[in-house]
Amino acid sequence: MTTSTASTGISTGIKVILGLLYAAGIGIYLFFIVRPPDGYIVGTVLNSLTKEPLAGETVFVEDGAGPGVRIGVDGTFFLRTPPGERTLTVSGEDYEAQTLSLSVESKKFTTWTISLVPNYGIVDGEIKNAVTAQFITDQNVSVQVADTGLSISNTGRFRLKKIPPGNATFRLSSSGYFPLVKSVRIGKAEIKKEIFALSPELTNGETLRIVLVWGERPRDLDSHLFNTQTKEHVFYKRKGNKSLPPNAWLDIDDTDSFGPETLTLTRTAGAQYNYYVYNYSGESDFKTSEAEVNVYARNGQVKRFQIPAAGFGRWWQVFTYDSSSGRVSEINKIHDNVKLEKGEK
Repeated sequence: MTTSTASTGISTGIKVILGLLYAAGIGIYLFFIVRPPDGYIVGTVLNSLTKEPLAGETVFVEDGAGPGVRIGVDGTFFLRTPPGERTLTVSGEDYEAQTLSLSVESKKFTTWTISLVPNYGIVDGEIKNAVTAQFITDQNVSVQVADTGLSISNTGRFRLKKIPPGNATFRLSSSGYFPLVKSVRIGKAEIKKEIFALSPELTNGETLRIVLVWGERPRDLDSHLFNTQTKEHVFYKRKGNKSLPPNAWLDIDDTDSFGPETLTLTRTAGAQYNYYVYNYSGESDFKTSEAEVNVYARNGQVKRFQIPAAGFGRWWQVFTYDSSSGRVSEINKIHDNVKLEKGEK
């Protein structure tokens, strides 16, 4: 009986002591001694578009067990968390949030790579001379995108990130070249390659310049200029002549996507011309080519034509030109109603 009373007293005493310790906050420490040690998650957050770490981005990683962490300047994070099945939420202001599940073991490191889909697009631009197709590297080029100024290095190339989906208007200018305004349609999570072909100002009797650019497909589009009176035809097989009839020449013929492909006219008083573009490679629909034609006279750009959304065929009849009046008249139709001699396509 005495032993039983003593045992009961000791047990009661231990309970009182533990109660006092817990009340003092020490009990919380005892709880963590009993709980299994934490595990660790080491991860990298990538941009799903560029496959690069999101260095310097505002991105948070949370697992519901604590306040979460912000990724480091190198795109990595370190998270200490209780063991077991964990659910991570990774989010950033310019990216779609992603949730994933993973198993974390006590006192062990779990490595993980997460890719976030951006809510923006990227434009990879190339700035070229429309007559030579060479990169413009001998001077700075002013580029304006909406209300944002971008300074271009002397390589002739640039990458512009975080462009909202939709149409972005680019304005380019440089000494000795006509200004260029170009609308670029960019999709969400898309990298878009664009050629910005700047036409040199016209000199030495040049009267008109026609600059064709397009997208990646079709691979090969061809410019065709017809003199309706003399029946002379300038294209890649007959590149013309600067000082003799037909007083028009093909400056550059591009066969591997994007362009530019350029024609220049000179001493053309009294002549009438038709300008066409032919889908030479034909591996995709003309209407999806994103083809654009810019026409320049001595005072600058006079017309811009974009491929129509309707029509069927491999010929795009773009415009007519009356050299006497200087008038450029829009046709802008896709069709196959073009009669040529054999070998003239």
